[in-house]
Amino acid sequence: MIQKNLFVNIGNFFFRYRSYLPIPIILLAFYIYYISPIIKIDSFMFNSCLSISLIGLLIRIFVVGHSFDKTSGRNTKSQLALKINKTGIYSLIRHPLYFGNFLIWFGVSLITYNLYFVILSLVSYWFIYIPIILAEEDYLIKKFKNEYKSYSSSIPAIIPNFRKWVPPELSFNYKKVLLNEKNGLLGIFSIFYFFKCLGLYKKNESLYELNSMFFLFILSLLFYLSVKIYQKLNKV
Repeated sequence: MIQKNLFVNIGNFFFRYRSYLPIPIILLAFYIYYISPIIKIDSFMFNSCLSISLIGLLIRIFVVGHSFDKTSGRNTKSQLALKINKTGIYSLIRHPLYFGNFLIWFGVSLITYNLYFVILSLVSYWFIYIPIILAEEDYLIKKFKNEYKSYSSSIPAIIPNFRKWVPPELSFNYKKVLLNEKNGLLGIFSIFYFFKCLGLYKKNESLYELNSMFFLFILSLLFYLSVKIYQKLNKV
């Protein structure tokens, strides 16, 4: 019991600061790539890593778009759930948002071309998220009791079981997605644009090259600012 409570407390701490915990790993990824002997990231590798991260974001978008209010959000102060999500991706896996985050993290780590860093980053990811999952499930069991126990006994935590698919109960909420996932979109394009800039710097080329990543970064930044302005004006 003491050990479980310790993991739950650690998980609640990680949950509260989960948006900031990846920052040291991302900075280390930039450094690892910068000191690597590789001058230019192969375009196929670059696009593959970006695609993996974007698939992770698309999973998050699908989850958030079909989830109940006050669940599957970006709340940081404490766990929050008014109802158990059981349909859509939640019918395949209990923690789809964290699975999506894993793919985003994995795409960023792969682009360093460093196997040791990839292993380190993946171990770091699960070191952070396993306590979060334990804390979240402890909260849900205490709140929903047998209802959540029954759900969790039939649905896997991390690896999707596609035979369990149940169509989403709610229609897709575009507004909820725009408000919640603007950060993820900007974050992914910012990270990959910075990798592109590092590659240009290592080749002694101009950092102001008008490449596709530059435009994707600018568009995601404008989108982020537009949504923030909308939130401020409408007090959302």
